[in-house]
Amino acid sequence: MTQYVPIKTLCQQTGLCEKTIRGLIRKHGLAFHRNSERGKILVSTEDFEKYMKSTKNKIQKDAFVADILREFAEAVR
Repeated sequence: MTQYVPIKTLCQQTGLCEKTIRGLIRKHGLAFHRNSERGKILVSTEDFEKYMKSTKNKIQKDAFVADILREFAEAVR
């Protein structure tokens, strides 16, 4: 069963600020539930995770940078 949490709880769980979560709802269509017109906004943790995974960027390693980092790590040891 999907868990719905208030925005403040989601902020505590993710480290994002309330303004950011509200922006995701308003600008990017993050799904939410409200049990009355002026009621507390509840966000599905499952939908939030799906949204975050869909916006995840893959970082490709540059071989040159990887070599430098490896050499640095060996030098520090």
